[in-house]
Amino acid sequence: MTRRLVVLIAGIFLALAAVTNATADVASLPTASTPRGTTVDIDIVGTLDGRYGADLAFHVDAAVVASYALGSHLFEFGDINRVGDTLYVGLASGAQVFVTDGVIATVQLTIPTDALLGTHPLTWLGHPDTQADEGVVGTTDGQLDVVNQVPVWSSPPPDEPANENEGISFSFGATDPDVADALVYAVIDTPVGAAYDSGTRTLSWTPDYDAVTAGEGTKVFPFVFSVTDGHDVVKDTVNVTVTHVDRAPYWDPPAGDQTIT
Repeated sequence: MTRRLVVLIAGIFLALAAVTNATADVASLPTASTPRGTTVDIDIVGTLDGRYGADLAFHVDAAVVASYALGSHLFEFGDINRVGDTLYVGLASGAQVFVTDGVIATVQLTIPTDALLGTHPLTWLGHPDTQADEGVVGTTDGQLDVVNQVPVWSSPPPDEPANENEGISFSFGATDPDVADALVYAVIDTPVGAAYDSGTRTLSWTPDYDAVTAGEGTKVFPFVFSVTDGHDVVKDTVNVTVTHVDRAPYWDPPAGDQTIT
């Protein structure tokens, strides 16, 4: 899964070319959200007026970056390196590069499946080759929000019909897009007399003859259960509609044999 984040850069400072109108240069990092186990494309967008190269550096928490790569760019040569929490991007070309409000280069970040959830800052830093120039750039920092993906019921059981004195059973299960998360199931509400097998995640129940009166005809009994990945809880409900069954008359208690003299 790939999401596109936009980095706005106007007049990037260059190691291989003179800088003009330096005080007008602006660099902004985005605020965006992405789930774990995805690759994020960071588009560096800006304006270059006949430049031969660009050196960029920004901070991103190394704990939320499994790998990184430099994608497409407008220059003849480009590389990317990481030292600790800092990514360094170097771009160079033998010919001048012209672009207005366009994509200059794309940085790809892969978020690991066990990345720490929450907000992680994206902070511009001075590149060693151009630190003096970058000191006068108007910069705006951003952030990367690593968000949880909630569990998904793999095959939600449908609502069930039932008759009095007839047994029913159904099972349930879920998957989690965040494969590192362990799932925990729970049963929240069931009719009296229902049983739950936690090993197979199966609920079973036999409604007795007193579950529904003749006047009611039918009655709905909800089974409520849930799953959590330790971050979010997802609930589901199966409604069992029980139909009254008319029983034949019977002696209560049965009369025994009698002798009349």
